Amino acid sequence: MASRRQQLAAFAQQLWDIRIRGHLQTVESKPFAPDKPAIQFRCSLVPTDDLALDNFPDRFLSMQPPRSPKPQISNPVEEVVRLPEWTNEWRRRYRAVEHVGHWSSRLYWHASLEADGLVNLITIIAAENEPFQITPAWYAKVILQGMILAEWIRRWASRPDVEYALDGEFWNKGAAIRTDPNWNGLAPVSWFRESIGPYSVGSRATYKSAFDLIERELWDAFGLRCQTRLAFDLAKVFQSVGL
Repeated sequence: MASRRQQLAAFAQQLWDIRIRGHLQTVESKPFAPDKPAIQFRCSLVPTDDLALDNFPDRFLSMQPPRSPKPQISNPVEEVVRLPEWTNEWRRRYRAVEHVGHWSSRLYWHASLEADGLVNLITIIAAENEPFQITPAWYAKVILQGMILAEWIRRWASRPDVEYALDGEFWNKGAAIRTDPNWNGLAPVSWFRESIGPYSVGSRATYKSAFDLIERELWDAFGLRCQTRLAFDLAKVFQSVGL
């Protein structure tokens, strides 16, 4: 499992380096924010046992009805990994599917689901204006998305017993964190790279307590006490992906 997390970290580092060199392309073949302040976050959920989903891309892309597992988290916090509505919006990879997208020159994301049960979400947010302001609440929402997708995929594999290990990692260049809920106070993010976890994500019954712990420690990583808890109805979020 440790080697798997190292592979995911290496992929995210490569993505960050490609952006810096101006080679990360949008669908319009324009480089994505190579010279702007930016922050990247990777959230990975690695199963403790290989779910061994045979012929995974074909099975996923041909699901009936062809609805993509997209957690509906009714919360005003911005969604910085925008998952697709339909399975055919994911693209095939070897034993995996992925969804890559962007919004303007500000937001880029890469999501992947793999045959062993892996869920991997990466988001890059770039500055539109100065100072470049961010909030940990964005990343709490990414983490919850990942947790729900992990539950969906292990239920789809009929392996609800399998535990996941969740970890996250940041790369930062020039971001400032808001220090109060009204965006009045700002402080530079003090590190260039930071990690959180790994955390155990077990049964559905423990999801809320696991998320609460991760959310508090996510804010800790930015040197702040948790200011704005992500408010959501967990039962409704599960229902949104058919669970």
